[in-house]
Amino acid sequence: YLQTLWNKLEEILAAYHRANPLQIGMKKEELRGKLFSSKDAALIDAVLEQFLKENRIKLQEGRLSLLDFT
Repeated sequence: YLQTLWNKLEEILAAYHRANPLQIGMKKEELRGKLFSSKDAALIDAVLEQFLKENRIKLQEGRLSLLDFT
């Protein structure tokens, strides 16, 4: 399940980076809405926290981006 979520998250962030190359990342709240249909913020935050711990994504100024995005 986490791998499926990762694939979707990676796709969403890659598309966002292509469309908004000057932004440091997508707002966390916006990503929540695109990644999950449910509104369970605790679950969403736990999944995003796991991806942060695994160094798959980074968080800067409340915005999430792929680790290698500059």
